[in-house]
Amino acid sequence: MVSFSRSVLDGLQGRFWAKVNRSEGLGPNGDCWEWTGSLNKTGYGQMSSRRGSPPYKAHRIGYALYYGDFDHALDVCHRCDNPKCVRPEHLFLGSHAENMADMKRKKRARKIGNFGEVNGSAKLTREQVHEALRRRREGESQTQVAARFGVHRTTIGMIERGINWRHLTKS
Repeated sequence: MVSFSRSVLDGLQGRFWAKVNRSEGLGPNGDCWEWTGSLNKTGYGQMSSRRGSPPYKAHRIGYALYYGDFDHALDVCHRCDNPKCVRPEHLFLGSHAENMADMKRKKRARKIGNFGEVNGSAKLTREQVHEALRRRREGESQTQVAARFGVHRTTIGMIERGINWRHLTKS
């Protein structure tokens, strides 16, 4: 793993803090400092040290700026479970195994067998899925049902096709 040299950190510091929103009320507990710059496909902040170089994860940069360089074989974990958060007090070091155990303990793990409401990404409850399917059978459009439950219409379509909530919809 690559460590941050002092010159890299010094070069990133101004650009980094310019992309951090320290407003109150952000994040799950209302006290996160959220990254406003580029996000990777899993929702973590990212930035490059120079044009054309691979990006670093923003929370790793934030940790290093505040606490100093660290063993890059370790994960920088979030106490707040907010991938956009870069607040130093919300970050801690742990092995990958410890990070995965923390995620599982908080019921955020995505894995086979983790379906329905226990999936950390679930937006609907079992009862809401049954209600949505009933409404579709009675003729409401996907758009109407989705609006009622605060999800996108493709979510309703994926439930109907058995892609999501398959354990409730398979025949």
